[in-house]
Amino acid sequence: MPTRPPKHRPLGYKAPERVHGKGDSYYKSEHWLTLRAAARKRDGGICVQPGCGRKMRTVNHIVPRPPVPWPTNLDVLRNVECLCADHDNKAHPEKGGHNRRD
Repeated sequence: MPTRPPKHRPLGYKAPERVHGKGDSYYKSEHWLTLRAAARKRDGGICVQPGCGRKMRTVNHIVPRPPVPWPTNLDVLRNVECLCADHDNKAHPEKGGHNRRD
C-alpha cells in the first residue's frame, strides 16, 4: 500500500513567522468574535467598498491594531468593516493575496 513520503525539513529549519505574529490570539477571543459578528450584521454580510456588493470574506480594521493579544481602543465597531477577498487583498498587500477570490 503506497504511503506519502515524509516531509523533509533540513537541519535547523524554522517555519516562517505568521503575518500577525503575537497578536493572533486576539482573533480567537470572545471579544473579537462578538465584534466580528456585530460588523457582519451591521454591513449585511456584504463588502462595504463602493460599487462592490460581493459577499464579505473578512472583517478588517480600518486603522490597524497593534499586535497584542488583548483588546485595544481600536477594537470597536466604528473601526472595522466587511471586505470581500479582492478588497482585503488590496488593503493588505503584505499578506501576498492569500484570500481566495469569490
